Amino acid sequence: MVIKSSSSNYYLYHEGKMMLIHPCLASIFKGTDISKASTYYKRKYNFLKKYNFFQSRYFESSSLPLNENIVIKQLQDLKAISIEITENCNMRCTYCGHSDLYEHYNYERSDNFINERNVYELINELNRYWESKQNKEIEISFYGGEPLLGIKQIRTIVSFLHKNYPHINFRYKITTNGLLLLKNISFLVENDFKIAVSLDGNERHNAYRILKNGQYTHRKVVAILDEIKKTYPFYYKNNMHISSVLHNLNDISEIQTYVKDRLQLGSYIGELNTNNIKNVYAFKKMYKSKDGTFEVKSKSGKTKKEHRPNEKKIYHFLHHILRNSYVTITNIIQKNSSYILSSCQKTCLPFNRELYLTVKGDIFPCETIPQTYPLGYIRNGNVYLSPTYITNLYNNKMKQQYQFCKGCHILPFCSICLFQVLSATEKENICPQYSDEKTFKEYIMTYVDYFELNTFDYINFCFNLN
Repeated sequence: MVIKSSSSNYYLYHEGKMMLIHPCLASIFKGTDISKASTYYKRKYNFLKKYNFFQSRYFESSSLPLNENIVIKQLQDLKAISIEITENCNMRCTYCGHSDLYEHYNYERSDNFINERNVYELINELNRYWESKQNKEIEISFYGGEPLLGIKQIRTIVSFLHKNYPHINFRYKITTNGLLLLKNISFLVENDFKIAVSLDGNERHNAYRILKNGQYTHRKVVAILDEIKKTYPFYYKNNMHISSVLHNLNDISEIQTYVKDRLQLGSYIGELNTNNIKNVYAFKKMYKSKDGTFEVKSKSGKTKKEHRPNEKKIYHFLHHILRNSYVTITNIIQKNSSYILSSCQKTCLPFNRELYLTVKGDIFPCETIPQTYPLGYIRNGNVYLSPTYITNLYNNKMKQQYQFCKGCHILPFCSICLFQVLSATEKENICPQYSDEKTFKEYIMTYVDYFELNTFDYINFCFNLN
């Protein structure tokens, strides 16, 4: 595929490999009769062909990348467990994954709380994999709903872990809307919890975060944060941060300014969940991408707006481009390009990020995916977590998914997890990110144009990749 940038530079792209080429070589790739080309560019074209620049390296359906030993190793090296304490919440945020905006969980929100016995049995089961590990560290994160509604369960779980596993270093995190923080802060401080407080900026920005009766919550949460800062200043500074959702009522710079200047905390900003949307009209009204625009001045003094992809997407693009690209043409001979790619590039190895336990006792590889394909479950005190079953599930689903992914041009840069896209492909036989050649070429050109105009950004990102 030949890419022509807005600055009239030509690039040759093929399956993650990309190089700047001369217009004469570009004309050959675009279909000009090679016999009409100069001897020099005929030789260059044949050189690229000889050293497999055009050889496909994609995942083949016969190649099943997962085996039981990998799953066992993942469980041995597990670093984090996330526990859904309750589905219940004392708020009704407009964009919540349990709202009518989504079909995300495929079940109604319940008032149930985690069965502590399930947690105990899970840890006991996992400890069989950890027995050979010295100085084992595990991060335990508590989620909801609103997890502080289940403070009784959290206290019991923490006490159990301290009493029964003194050889394991447990570190604790909690994500909360903040309304119940003040009455529970002494326990959280005592156990050195890291706390993420959900707040979307100032009062206007936070308008989607409301109580069940429709009342706004911003002033209550900020007053609670102020009191914690006054009572536990060191803990407030070192253990707490703000987690914000970007939407049509706020923007990145406003959130960052408010959180830094008013709350004196760090911030993490995420986007609305784009999976399994039910109310498309309402979603589009609220959604805002972290991609943005910024103003630059030309040498003549005129101001114009430039598009700047967000850092995560830039990093994602460059990571794949640079790892499969060549500094000089001779590197093609030296570099081994025989590895394979799986069908969905963002799919982690099972439990690579965490193990997620739901209120119902189902086990997933993380809390962000639809709860359609549990990797295990706990019932009546028995843990069902089979490396054989997990291996077969992953391999079968990857093989199934490959039928839809193999013709997609954006495959090397795919940002969708296998388990996020399965629900769409199984219903409609199409992935929401599927890209034909025209769409993919436009995608590549966006980044090429940006980096040609912002070379320092390119250099900085390259250094950060190493």
